[in-house]
This record gives sequence, C-alpha cells and structure tokens, in this order.
Amino acid sequence: MAEPTGEARALVPPTVIADLGLGAGALTAASDPGAGAALPDAAATKRAIVAAGAESARAGAPVATPRHVLAALALDTETDVGRALRAAGVSPERLREQ
Repeated sequence: MAEPTGEARALVPPTVIADLGLGAGALTAASDPGAGAALPDAAATKRAIVAAGAESARAGAPVATPRHVLAALALDTETDVGRALRAAGVSPERLREQ
C-alpha cells in the first residue's frame, strides 16, 4: 500500500490510506516489532490470506494480486481496514468489476 505506483495504491482512496496510517514507511515499521508497531491480529490476517486466495481463484488468476488482497480485506467487516474500505466505496464487487 505504501508503494505510490502500485496497483493497490491506485484502487484505494488517499483518505482511506491516511486514515489507516498507511503512509510511506508504514509497512516497514509494522514489520519491525522492535520499532513499537503493533502486530496485526493473527486471526484477521489468516482470514485475509485465505480470502485473497479465494478471490484469485474466482478470477482464474494463478496468484493473488493486490486487487485480490484488497477485495479480501474489504470482505472482512470485523476489522478497521474492512470497515474503512467499505465506507470509502471500495467493495469486493467493485474491485471484481474493474
């Protein structure tokens, strides 16, 4: 998400990225627990990985792309990310149509 030219960046409104604290360097900080970043909820992460695989299979893609991961995240309305994506109009249905 922090990559400014990536597919995921183009699909998510900038306000959602800012609201979720996904600016430049956010992913690097999150990958270093010693930096004080909280680790993501393991159950939500597992659900997102499984759902991204299902989204890629539905599309007939050999691997999950950022679009599939975003669709999976938007499906999970139990997470802040899922709720923020849905509130911004980023839905699995919209991502599948694009």
